[in-house]
Amino acid sequence: MFQLRKVNTKPAAALLLTVLLVLPHVAGVTTAAEASPRGPRDPAEIEQFADNLMTNRFKQSGAVLTIVGDGKVLLNKGYGYADIETQTPVDADRTLFAVASVSKTVTAAAVMQQVEQGKIDLDADVQTYMDGLTIPNETDVPVTMADLLTHTSGFERGEGDISLLMPPEARKTLDEFVEQSMPPVVREPGTVYRYDNFAYTLQGYILGKVLDTPYEEVIKQNIFEPLGMENSGFGRVEQMKGRLASAYSSEGQQLDVYKNGLAPAYAPSGGLVTTGSDMAKFMLAMLGEGDTEILQPETRTDMEAIQFEMSDRQPISGYGFEFFSRQSYNGEVVAGKGGDMGGFHSYMWLLPEQGVGAMFVTNTDAFASYDGIFKSFMDHYYPKTETASISEDLPTLSTEELAKYEGYYRNLRQPFRYAKVTADDGFLQFQSSEMLNFQLQPQSSETDFFRDTYGNGVGFHKDKEGRVDYFYSDYYRDTWYERMPDFEAYKDVDADSPYADSIETIRFMGLSTEESEPNFGPEEAVTRSEFVGQLAKVANSQLLNTPSRFADVQDDPNAQAIQLFTELGGITGYPDGTFRPDQPITREEAALMIFRIASASYGTSLTESTVTFSDPPSSWAADGVKFMIDSQLSDLEVQRDPDGTYDYHPTAPLLRQEAAVTLVKLINVTQ
Repeated sequence: MFQLRKVNTKPAAALLLTVLLVLPHVAGVTTAAEASPRGPRDPAEIEQFADNLMTNRFKQSGAVLTIVGDGKVLLNKGYGYADIETQTPVDADRTLFAVASVSKTVTAAAVMQQVEQGKIDLDADVQTYMDGLTIPNETDVPVTMADLLTHTSGFERGEGDISLLMPPEARKTLDEFVEQSMPPVVREPGTVYRYDNFAYTLQGYILGKVLDTPYEEVIKQNIFEPLGMENSGFGRVEQMKGRLASAYSSEGQQLDVYKNGLAPAYAPSGGLVTTGSDMAKFMLAMLGEGDTEILQPETRTDMEAIQFEMSDRQPISGYGFEFFSRQSYNGEVVAGKGGDMGGFHSYMWLLPEQGVGAMFVTNTDAFASYDGIFKSFMDHYYPKTETASISEDLPTLSTEELAKYEGYYRNLRQPFRYAKVTADDGFLQFQSSEMLNFQLQPQSSETDFFRDTYGNGVGFHKDKEGRVDYFYSDYYRDTWYERMPDFEAYKDVDADSPYADSIETIRFMGLSTEESEPNFGPEEAVTRSEFVGQLAKVANSQLLNTPSRFADVQDDPNAQAIQLFTELGGITGYPDGTFRPDQPITREEAALMIFRIASASYGTSLTESTVTFSDPPSSWAADGVKFMIDSQLSDLEVQRDPDGTYDYHPTAPLLRQEAAVTLVKLINVTQ
């Protein structure tokens, strides 16, 4: 779902440059401690390395760094504060952190236990295990457990659970969520990568059905209890209060994770709350170095091995693990898993051949990138032993040879992100919707593999006919980009119109209902149904398959989106119990709808708004209109008059060209 927040307006390219400049400094800071020969061995040296790396970065907000090796815990230390206001220091043994998607490794381990016992077949249709629940599938290929584990399910949508934004007492059970939110399969399973939270939620559902036991109990009995992970659980809100670290935004504001960020008890894709000590036990078990074996050696090897890749130069996923930040592997075999949610960020990495693992977790968005911590660890303990030849011969491709890669590509996970690829003299030019501009240098004339300006690999995929249909970048790493059709310019949109850029942008973002049509209808009114459908795409959340409470939307193409926002409290309908989906939406109605959704989702409220109007909106819509103006989400029709008042044209219908401006602003502010 979308969350309105302050936006850092520093250009994305400048942010990237800052990261690149900081990383060497992060690694260099650790040189005060001499590294042990090839790997962490001496606890005293390890602690000195960790202190040099962590202390100056976490004087306020907190973090834990845990390192295991040689069958034991080599370091488990907290830094900074679990709660800044009370000055409660982080205790690596007791302070609880939400580790978000690192949870997937636990879910995957539980699945693989059932594979070992013959209760789940990795290559069987998962509907075999779903107690009659079916998956809508537009392909002739069934979804397998291997597809779910490697994020290649082919699901149309794979993002979060809308019930996370509801009060705990209103949240859905795991069964309810899966059964009411099942997305269709729209791509051949096992062929295309897109990070997939729903796939891991479905794994938890399947575990519950196979074992006839609630998911959280399966994990407790098969993972936590055997390993002695006494301080781990999935979203146990009441039991955790007082021990869960407070979460902080990048500006240092405390976030209410109990209200809208902490996953409910079942969340197999991201609900784990744990300590450094408990994760040390899990890492040792996954390395086969612990006191208790929860998986056979062959199974651990399968989980930590490459199971899906773009090419041999771009491995992507194992079973529960991923292979990102490869430039920092320094020739070692590494299996990692990151986790991100509001206020909590974590990364766990294992070196199976070395019997070493480590995990970093923090409670602040100010240190959301964990690449620097990982790079520092690898450069210190596993420095590069060989340097690639600078004089490596690279192919020279002509503009004609490069033309096959040209086109617009859309992000499969966040469709409102897109990129333009054009052929130049000997290289490709890459421009993204986030203002990133790269040159892509071909690395081979045969493998469709390039590197960008900063060394990130970019691979292109071809369909069965040899046509380029996707690319995958190590920089974006959590999804492939799909090539879009070659659109002709809308015939009814003047290139000089002040709305032209926004109209073109929502077309590339997949927000236009007239994406493939020759005309856009810029001055046509937006219907209530159409606007809700567009907001649902901006929110990028799972839709709901439950029957709508409004009798007049049952057959509407946006019925699921309408039901989604109805349950959130963003839509109330009319007193007669109808929604009137085909009725044009007024500007004040659209404003109130956005405000209600933001309020229901994240507690957004007006703070001493000073907005006044020359043509006041209806009293019931005033807060929504003020919110739109204060948040700078209003369209080009809204101007401030010399006397300081605004004319929002509240009762006029919202036109498509006006909606385009607001939708682009929403994307820019919320993502």
